[in-house]
Amino acid sequence: MSTPSRSRSITLFWRFHRWIFEISNGRIGSTLMGHKVLKLTTIGRHSGKPRVILIYYFPYQASYLIVASNLGSEQHPAWYLNLLGNPAAEIQIGQE
Repeated sequence: MSTPSRSRSITLFWRFHRWIFEISNGRIGSTLMGHKVLKLTTIGRHSGKPRVILIYYFPYQASYLIVASNLGSEQHPAWYLNLLGNPAAEIQIGQE
């Protein structure tokens, strides 16, 4: 069961992780708990503004696999809905 303080802690952790990734240009934060992380930039389906998240990924053939699980929620994650509205996106893996 999630509490408001636990949810806030998780949100702060991900914001800090993204900040570290961005200020180091991907040199720090490209792995987390042994998993590879990429930076995904989508365009907000309502706002039209860039939206950035860090997400676990898996190399798959000549591409990358990311999962829109939203931690088991019944709702799709916002980044997935943004991609449905505008499939153009950018990824950054490490410094590339």
